[in-house]
This record gives sequence, structure tokens and C-alpha cells, in this order.
Amino acid sequence: MRWLFLLPLALIAQDRPKALVDFLDPTRGLPPEYRADLALRLAESGRLDKHKDWKAEVIEEAFEAAAQAFDPFPLKGGWHTDQRSYVTAADTKLDRLSLRMRAVTAMMNVDKPRATAMFLRAPLEPLPALDCKSPLTPRLNPYYETMALVFEKGFTPEQRKRGEHTTLLESAVAGLQSALQIEPVGEMVLKLQSQPLLDALGEKLKQIERSPRTFAVVQDSPINLAYKARNSKLGLLPYVKGLHAYLIDSVPAPQCARYFDRWKRESVGARYNDLAKDFRQTAPDIPLIDPEKFAPERNLGAWDDGDFWRSPRSKQILEDLRWLNHGNRDLPGDQRFWTLEERKSIAWRTRYDETLRRIEDWKEDEEPQPIDYMWMKSFTLFSLAEKVPPGPAQEAAYRIWLTFLESSFQTGVRQNT
Repeated sequence: MRWLFLLPLALIAQDRPKALVDFLDPTRGLPPEYRADLALRLAESGRLDKHKDWKAEVIEEAFEAAAQAFDPFPLKGGWHTDQRSYVTAADTKLDRLSLRMRAVTAMMNVDKPRATAMFLRAPLEPLPALDCKSPLTPRLNPYYETMALVFEKGFTPEQRKRGEHTTLLESAVAGLQSALQIEPVGEMVLKLQSQPLLDALGEKLKQIERSPRTFAVVQDSPINLAYKARNSKLGLLPYVKGLHAYLIDSVPAPQCARYFDRWKRESVGARYNDLAKDFRQTAPDIPLIDPEKFAPERNLGAWDDGDFWRSPRSKQILEDLRWLNHGNRDLPGDQRFWTLEERKSIAWRTRYDETLRRIEDWKEDEEPQPIDYMWMKSFTLFSLAEKVPPGPAQEAAYRIWLTFLESSFQTGVRQNT
């Protein structure tokens, strides 16, 4: 009679579409971030909506797999796309924080108490120590965006009567440790239009950690938050007082080179004073800032974003790409770009072949880091393939690009990022 105990499991399995089961099963052998991402994509697609229990199971499994992902946070860095820090900070949403918050959000549409419990099991991890040589910094918005969702939808009426939802937000503000948290917490406070939380955030600004690198990341965010709060009709006096303490301790301290400029500190001081003057009649004791005395103590140096296209070969290849794109022709608008027929010419094909040989001779040790070489070479090979006229030649160009990508990952470039 043992088969009777297996009957419910068999019925459950029969209720699950084979195509979806066949999709999920192989993902369990993938690295945890890819396994979690694919499971969440399936849950978010709506294809499991008729199988609520299974959908919750898939989301929970993704949540647990995400805890083993390689990167703890999404990262930000770089000022434009041709920088190592921008490329390595690309927000793929395959980090632990992003994946687990996605799982909580997905579960909120299936089982709200379960989603809340998941969120409480995924507290914000300790933030890394940063200095002026750190090009990448954590981006914490997914955590606080999800917290706002849990606050609004994740608590039962009984829990709300006990104030558990407000306790969650109060603990978030009380537990602030880094200036990196100011902007995402502030955005959450504005979204929820909470005056008590804005006042508490202002008080927290007086004591929050403010290393030169985190101050450089935050830039004008605390001031921008004040202007947004003023536009939304929230009371600002406690927050502005906290903002003064934050700025007066932060700006005159030693700073990273990029935020050492006179215009930056004068802009910060002037914008703060604009806010403070709104309260001079009702709160004459609120201090102003003298931008002339608002000078950093000393320059601590700068981080390197890793600008691409600096080696002799990369500069030549970039110039080749420009020529293959438009021939450096002085023609108005889009007229300067080669047409399809022009890209079939002997002159164009000759320049293409020369460029391809130059790329094939490109060596990793010509660039500062392996990731620089991989990104630029991949970009140029793909760009070339897009420009080749359709047909066997273009197919061959795409094969060259794909072969390079495959060989790069096999040699472990990912480990060098």
C-alpha cells in the first residue's frame, strides 16, 4: 500500500506542464545566480499563475539559490560606457540583493505573509569599506524599494494594529550606517510621504558614517532629497538641521580628488543656504554655510575608472572602426555613413580585412587589465560583424566574435574583473 502515499505527489507532478518542468529541471545544475534568475523569469512570466502552490515553491527555491550568488550587491561606477568601472558595474540583477528582492516581490503576488517572512530573512548585508581607490560602489535601491512594498502590502490587519509595519520602517532609519543609504532610504520616505521618518532621517544625518568615498558617491543626494521633500509639502526643518551637521562635517574633511573642486563645494553650500533661508524667520538659529570657508582639508587622490582606448593598438582600431562606419566624410547628417552598396566596394573590404588582422594580432598584455582587452576586442569584433554586408562574409564575422567570447570565458576572464 506504499503507493498510496506517493499518489498525491504523482497527482501534483501531473498538474505541472511538462514543458515548464523540462525548462526548470536543467537550471538546477547552473551557477546559483543563473538558476535563481531563470526561475524568477518563469515566475514573473505569468506561466505559473494557474499553479499557485508550484509558483510559490519555484520562487522560494529561487530565493534560497540567490543567497549563494557570487556578488552581494548591484554595483555602480563609471561616467560613460567606455570605462572599465562602467562595464564591470553593469546592473545585470544577478547579485544576491537584487535576486532576493525580486523573489520577495514575486512572492508578494502569490502569498503576502510568505513574502514578508522572506524579506525579514534577507537583511541588508554589511557594506564594504571604501576608499578613494575604489571605483565601484554598492547600489542599495532594490532593498529599500522592496521594503516599501512590504510596508504597503505585506502585513495583515492584525499586524498593522500592532504597528509591525511602522516598526519595520523605523528600524530601517534607525539602523542607517552609511551615507550610501541616504538616497534610497530618502526615496522610500518620499514615496510613503512619512513626516516622522523624514524627521528621523534628519536626526540620523548628524551621526551617519561619511567616509570620503561614500561622500563622493552620495554627492548632492541629501540636498536633492530636501528639495523633493519641499515640493511634496513635507516639513523640512528637522531634516535641514541634520543636513547642516552632515555637510559641515563632510565637506571640510579630506576628500577624494574628484570632489575637491571649488565649484562643487560652493554649489553645495549655496544650495543648502537656499533651503535654510526658508526657515530664518521661524527658526533664526538655523545656521548658514560660508562657501568661502567650506574647503576640504586635503586631497586624498582619485580612483581610476579605467578609460578604454588608451593603448596604441586600441586607438588605431577605434580609428579603423570610425572609417568603416562613415569614412570620416564631411557630409551632412546621415549622408556621411557608408551605404550597403558602398560597403561592398573593394576599398571598404580592404580596410575591413586590415582591421580584422589588426584585431586578431591584439594581445591581452597590451592592455592594463584582462577585462579591458576582452571588452574592447569583443566590442570591435561585434561592431565589424554588424557592418559587413549580409551573406557568408557576415556569418563568418559573427562566428569570429562568438568564438572569441567563448574562449575568453573559458580562460577565466570573469575572475579578473
